[in-house]
Amino acid sequence: MEEPEFVVVLTDAGEQRIEVIRAVRSLTGLGPWQSSLLLEELPATVGAGCLRDLDGALARLREAGAHAMARCRSCGRDAPQDGTLIDPGPCDASAPWASYCPASRTPPRWGVVDGYFVELPDEP
Repeated sequence: MEEPEFVVVLTDAGEQRIEVIRAVRSLTGLGPWQSSLLLEELPATVGAGCLRDLDGALARLREAGAHAMARCRSCGRDAPQDGTLIDPGPCDASAPWASYCPASRTPPRWGVVDGYFVELPDEP
């Protein structure tokens, strides 16, 4: 089953505006002027993809001092940053993957077992 797409939403540029402009440029390919204009129109979408693929983009923006979040494109809810559930109910989108929306589940834990990269079972 295909995982729903998430978007990176930049909500606040923070104190270090030049560093955030550099981060936005590296993520979007925009020039300095366009990146600066994008920061004037917050909130703004600066990336899209699977949730696990967006971790680097979120880390880059937060490292630059910006406030950013991953938002589910299907249901519009923000993915948890600390691994907690948004709410106990499933995604209310009409997409076929709604009951499997990662925004309403805790992310899997990964680790190396016997030399293989595997999903670890939930701890009781």
